[in-house]
Amino acid sequence: MKNFKINISVLLLLISVILVSFCGCKKQTSNLICCVENPLTDLEWLKNYCENVHTQDVLIVKIDLYKLIGKNEHVFEIFASSFIEPTPEQGNIGYLTEWRTCSGELVFNIPYPGTPPNPITEEDFMKDKEFVSTIFSFVKQ
Repeated sequence: MKNFKINISVLLLLISVILVSFCGCKKQTSNLICCVENPLTDLEWLKNYCENVHTQDVLIVKIDLYKLIGKNEHVFEIFASSFIEPTPEQGNIGYLTEWRTCSGELVFNIPYPGTPPNPITEEDFMKDKEFVSTIFSFVKQ
């Protein structure tokens, strides 16, 4: 009987260790964005963009991270402007606003005046996305 109690104790301990290890793995992977720890350094296209932003003809760049609601997927909103404070007459001219996937694929943009409109509105595109944080900000001095 003593052997049986030891075997049950060992079995319960083994099951507990396995359950804790599975919970630990899920917790660690939930912090990943695009399967990487730091998208600014680990996603090559984003790293190159941020490292070379000072060579572009822009004064302001901001990159926001959005999560697709109910999914473990993310998109990046890249906003770039040639103006610090544009006038209403300038409209979208001098602005770039686009959304890219983890692989850098363009999935949505706000078109410049005179270019074809998107098949969906920005409001419709954003319906299933929630803001996570601003991950990059640049203002040319």
